[in-house]
Amino acid sequence: MKRNWLYVIVIAAVMLSVWGVMPTLPVRAISFTYYSQGSLAPNLTSSWNTARLGGGSTPPNFTTGGTVFVIQNGHNMVTSAPWPISGSKLQIENGGTLIANDAVTLAAATTFQIDAGGTYVHNNAVAYGGSIFQGVEAFAPASTVILNNSNATGPSGVTFGNLIINFTTDPGSVVSSAGSLTTINGSFIISSTMTREFRLAADASSPIVSVGGNLIISGGTLNLTSGTATTVLNIGGNVDQSGGTLNRTGTGTGLINVAGNWSTTGGTFTATGINVT
Repeated sequence: MKRNWLYVIVIAAVMLSVWGVMPTLPVRAISFTYYSQGSLAPNLTSSWNTARLGGGSTPPNFTTGGTVFVIQNGHNMVTSAPWPISGSKLQIENGGTLIANDAVTLAAATTFQIDAGGTYVHNNAVAYGGSIFQGVEAFAPASTVILNNSNATGPSGVTFGNLIINFTTDPGSVVSSAGSLTTINGSFIISSTMTREFRLAADASSPIVSVGGNLIISGGTLNLTSGTATTVLNIGGNVDQSGGTLNRTGTGTGLINVAGNWSTTGGTFTATGINVT
């Protein structure tokens, strides 16, 4: 009986092929993961391999859907040209570093993942929302983003781990997140803003900014608000100011809630218009 059914199935398949009708089978997209092969330029396909230690294959390009690019522990990758990515994910593992001297532009559906201990250094002035933060961010609380250069419009709509403002190049103007930087799960560190300032809010925005770790100011200027905006800054750890300036300008107000201790050993804290609890 089973053999008869087998004959029926085979004959049916032959007849369908003769009539030009074949059943449609689902096609599964093929996904590849490529690993960095050293402290190389990430924008070169030769810097990646399907095997962590090499010996596999290199990507044909960076625009094939479904591909994942992983920067491994100990690899300090520095761009040598703009790097557009349309794969499914760019990941920096613990101990890995990506330094973007040129724009790294992610497609809207691409995830940018930074694991705990991973570091991304932004060192170009291309707008964040049209390049590195154009996709979907997934940053561990113990990950780190360092801004060495910036567009005049600061990062917005991104949940950071540790965020370090350390401008080594003059951005040319005030850098303002216009009330759209609201969550830093790690520490917020202001080291340098050159002759400019990093501003959390402007006239029409009154954000609540939550910092899970410490606020550390050793240089530069952190402006809570300008114009009529009101900014609430909640610090889950300590405030440690050894240099730089913490202020607000205009007629707006600032409220800083500190869960830990406040230590000022240097710099300038302009308390006018700022309440501290």
